[in-house]
Amino acid sequence: MKYEKITGGLNRSTWGPRLLSWSWLACLVCLTLLPGRAGAVTTVMTAWSGSDGVFNTISLDGKTVYQGQNLGGGNYTGLMYFKRPAGVNFTPGATLYMEVDFKDIGGSGNFGTQYNAVGNDFQFAGFTVGNSVLGSGAYKTAVFRLDNADLHYGENGGTDLRLTQPGPLQLHIVQVRVSDQPTPLYQQLTAFLGPYTGPTYAGGTPVDATTLKGKLICGYQGWFRTPGDDDNTGWQHYIPDWGGVMSPSKIAVDYWPDMTEYTPAERHVATGFTHPDGTPATLFSANNARTVLRHFQWMEAHGIDGVAVQRFLPGASPDLPTLRVLSHARAAANLTGRTFFVEYDMTGTPESELVSTITRDWHYLVDTLKLTSDSRYLHHNGVPVVGIFGFFRDRFSPATAHAILDIFKGPGPYQAFVEGAGAWYWNIEPYPEEWKQVIYRMGAWQPWNTGNSGSNPGDVPNSSYWAADQAALAARGVMYVPQIYPGSSDFNRSGKVWDPNADNRQSGAFLWSQVARAASIGASSVFLGMFDEIDEGTQIFKVSSTPPSQAHFRDNQGLPSDAYLCFTGQATKMIRGEIPYRTTPPNCAAMTQPTIPDAVAPLNGATPTGSQVTYQWTPALALAQGGTLARYELWLDGVITSVGSSTQVTRGTSSGRHVWRVRAVNSLGNAGGWSVAQTFTVP
Repeated sequence: MKYEKITGGLNRSTWGPRLLSWSWLACLVCLTLLPGRAGAVTTVMTAWSGSDGVFNTISLDGKTVYQGQNLGGGNYTGLMYFKRPAGVNFTPGATLYMEVDFKDIGGSGNFGTQYNAVGNDFQFAGFTVGNSVLGSGAYKTAVFRLDNADLHYGENGGTDLRLTQPGPLQLHIVQVRVSDQPTPLYQQLTAFLGPYTGPTYAGGTPVDATTLKGKLICGYQGWFRTPGDDDNTGWQHYIPDWGGVMSPSKIAVDYWPDMTEYTPAERHVATGFTHPDGTPATLFSANNARTVLRHFQWMEAHGIDGVAVQRFLPGASPDLPTLRVLSHARAAANLTGRTFFVEYDMTGTPESELVSTITRDWHYLVDTLKLTSDSRYLHHNGVPVVGIFGFFRDRFSPATAHAILDIFKGPGPYQAFVEGAGAWYWNIEPYPEEWKQVIYRMGAWQPWNTGNSGSNPGDVPNSSYWAADQAALAARGVMYVPQIYPGSSDFNRSGKVWDPNADNRQSGAFLWSQVARAASIGASSVFLGMFDEIDEGTQIFKVSSTPPSQAHFRDNQGLPSDAYLCFTGQATKMIRGEIPYRTTPPNCAAMTQPTIPDAVAPLNGATPTGSQVTYQWTPALALAQGGTLARYELWLDGVITSVGSSTQVTRGTSSGRHVWRVRAVNSLGNAGGWSVAQTFTVP
């Protein structure tokens, strides 16, 4: 069979018996037409207590509240049933939208729902936002999308649906509403699932998103989660049993992130861990827009082009936590002028599901999120770039590999330039010709090199094959993208005996030897794995020099916390030929930057009164080994002015539209990153 080369261009993871006994509780029942949407029906559901869903009706804050019954032993009723009022009907097979008002007390966890769907009276709703109970005491509203619904009183007690929750959580429900149209709240909470409509980069010239050439791209896992983040799925990747209890005996990362710059809302206490000075240790979640923006601001500050957002193949329903992180990355790229693209990781997906899952998800990203239409999404040869990791001959057949590439052949909206990643030894070992033909169809090939020392000692990465790979691929019109990494370490995750002398990063020399090799062969693009992967020890972002003492952790070998961001930024410049070639790493200790201030006023859309405008920002900090904070610099409409050490300054500003941002400078003379640019208008 002849396969088309995928390069783009103008021509690449019931309860209970039915009715046992029951009693009815009265509930406010109403049927309303929503204004402006003719025929739209919203109904308040009637609560039913009985069978395996008995609850108490209590009064809280002047509200009638349905409270899960205490079963003893720290457990509560796991179900709570609701039904439509008589005479209210919805079209079978329709998509319905449910809102649940609740008081945020009674423990910590997530609740869900099962509803009558076509062919299944107990269908779980796979699409849920805001259903986390965190114990804040506030009144909140969760939204659920009920796909293919067929409400026909088919659950216990002749009800249409039931709320479900883990035993240790006591629900406090105020009201349940169902509508046949997306509600305003649903639209608000799911806006991130559509195209990006927020502010764009206003701080100068953004990274060129029209070509892969000249780029150093970092992989961005974005997979660290904490209890209490936007989706409240518990600790993930920090410990092996996701959603479990944090403890020193279970920690699965070898480095601790430097949390100095994170705001209180971004810090989540890691139970059982303290820093050497006794302060509680905290960790971040990537399911936080401000945290992802902070990471992108570090990239901008150090001149890093952008990221490939890693996407493990989702199930049939939209996977909200990963889509939320992807949306955060998109917004951050727009605010910082970076670029990004999606890289699918096929690890763990059965061969029989690869093609259908990637097809479905790619179409969703293109059609619904409008991801590839975003100005910051990376393109090459006129079409979007998509990364696909996992091309190994022992994982699936060449025929499946070709079918995966066929997803992206054009022309049309789903066409893409494929950057594949997989076996580094494809051109060294006797490799099946049919697999080589797969690689030759790609726009770019990224041999995965992490952990590959070849015949070298363990602390010397193997790059001896790069030039031959590049030549073989060039002969077939395929771009060669060497994959580099700063080191690796997974002792805590894998349970190996701790050995601080193994996997030595050599204070940056390990990484730089690969950078120098890539530059020496004239690589037009380089992939660095990863930006944030502390569970495998391949991260370049800021890590703590004073990690907790309750478990074994590595530090930065005496380097400042931003050293590897600096190495990566300097690597980008050397690969592009902007600085002279060198075989030894630059002195990044001398390049340590202060932290990045946040703009306070005026913010986007502000209209200050009068021509004397006061610019305000949060204080920056000098990082360890970064001297002291010397001054701030104000960027106003492209003109930079030193404004002293205060966190505000008043300037005469003419009428019209203006853009401003601010940065700090330390006593070493190093300027830090700019705050996010703000646009305002003086009348």
